[in-house]
Amino acid sequence: AFCFALEHNSLRLGHSADIGAVQDLVPLLERSLTLLVCELSHIEVPDLTALLRRSPPGRVVFVHVARELLADATALEARLRTELNGIPFVLAHDDDVVTL
Repeated sequence: AFCFALEHNSLRLGHSADIGAVQDLVPLLERSLTLLVCELSHIEVPDLTALLRRSPPGRVVFVHVARELLADATALEARLRTELNGIPFVLAHDDDVVTL
């Protein structure tokens, strides 16, 4: 598992590859992120949202979302809205463009 950050002026963007545990994100979250692009297939939602509440990025784009979670995307979005406690997020779709 790996993560990386891209930085330019005051922007700091973080990206996770497939991660095995939320602890894989800790080094990335040690400094504030403008945007986190994070997979949501190989980790548990409550573990991830708890970590993000402790070190909140400016915004999260969830990619590579598990099929079983996407089966009820409305319920997943409601759950994330509650568990992220105000951290803005989006579930990415093919061809989405994310602006900063």
